[in-house]
Amino acid sequence: MHEGSWYVGSPETVARKIAKTIGDVGIQRFDLKFSTGALPHEAMMRTIELYGTEVIPRVRKLASLVFNLRCSGLVSCSVLSGHEGDLR
Repeated sequence: MHEGSWYVGSPETVARKIAKTIGDVGIQRFDLKFSTGALPHEAMMRTIELYGTEVIPRVRKLASLVFNLRCSGLVSCSVLSGHEGDLR
């Protein structure tokens, strides 16, 4: 699921995909639906918690890093796919 509009996986995977989308499209806001189907309430609450505590801080860090590197001409958004090194 590397392509398309599914944002699933570990917080790192989701953060990289959101940051890539932000960089590719040039948006300043990003919103998503936390569940489709019959996801139990506890699981949905855990998803929302992870989004706020782990995904959003990583997206901010990645977006800032890519913005700064782009301004210097050193990198494109392809680093966010995880194929050109670890950004942690």
